[in-house]
Amino acid sequence: MRIGFETNLCCPKCRANVLLNSGYTTRDSRVFEGSLVCSEHGVIFRIVESIVVEELQLDEALQAVSNFWTSHVCGGEWNEERKQFEDLRKYRYETHPWLSEVAEFDKHKQDRVMEIGCSQGIDMVEFLNMGVKEYIGVDLSFKSLLLARRRLEHFGLYHLPVTLLCSNAENLPFAPAIVDYVYSYRVIHHSADTLRAIKSIESTLRPGGKLTAMYYYKYSLTALIEGFTRLLNRALMVLTGNQNTFWKLCRKLPYKPAIGPYRKFLDTGYSAILHAPFAHTFSKSESHIMFAAFRIESLKLYNLSPIVRPFLGKVFGRKTVAYLASWIGWDLVIKGSRI
Repeated sequence: MRIGFETNLCCPKCRANVLLNSGYTTRDSRVFEGSLVCSEHGVIFRIVESIVVEELQLDEALQAVSNFWTSHVCGGEWNEERKQFEDLRKYRYETHPWLSEVAEFDKHKQDRVMEIGCSQGIDMVEFLNMGVKEYIGVDLSFKSLLLARRRLEHFGLYHLPVTLLCSNAENLPFAPAIVDYVYSYRVIHHSADTLRAIKSIESTLRPGGKLTAMYYYKYSLTALIEGFTRLLNRALMVLTGNQNTFWKLCRKLPYKPAIGPYRKFLDTGYSAILHAPFAHTFSKSESHIMFAAFRIESLKLYNLSPIVRPFLGKVFGRKTVAYLASWIGWDLVIKGSRI
């Protein structure tokens, strides 16, 4: 954290300003270890290896979310540095070719960008390479943020204006209207209270500030497949008395991308939808209600079910797959601006 950024943070309990406590240490012009205090509530944030960590008092639901994504880091953890940082980055954009269009990496060069659910910072690198004014990455998993900080060092971006914050998206500890662009991909539907997270995001955006958010589409092909998979997984657990039977069967599938086994089911042995504490789905009509405080510019669907996408791509071609995705895709992407 750079000295001075603390003026953008506030106490999540009383919304008062916080101050950098004396006794902090620095490294490479950043606060490396230290604490931020509220005059009424004491220490609110600790700075650990340049990552700002909120002293979270999570309820049971949010603690379950934090525990799950700490144990199942999105994208996985690899022993080889090349796999962790370079191969994983290549894999993400090869399997999600629409991400540049969705994220708008090259359209926010003069903006303060906040990513909600930045995980290990793969998209962070793209924003920084495009020269954004400032980047703020928020995630509930400290382990993921450590990987993000290592990613900055790996790609030689540690010197840029970046703040990594371990905090809860349902109650973002920021002063109001400090952000120009909020980006969140595959995150807010895993929140215990998605609507509360949206309202918290709204408060951080300046009037006219832009938003891009992706969440699961209620009427997608994937939702249908995952619904069937849930039933199959539950049936196998009842029949065998072993919750890992479904995972063991999946291990026998022949589909193994170069980065590793099929991440959805095989990387950690769990599916985010099957086992994450929350994986909400929403329709387009619900989106208009949830984002009533925004001027909605577009609602688009991407990403046909990854279970059938490789097969359909080989048989019918990418254009057909893209057309089907625009109709029954899994990723519902909303773009808008704060009114």
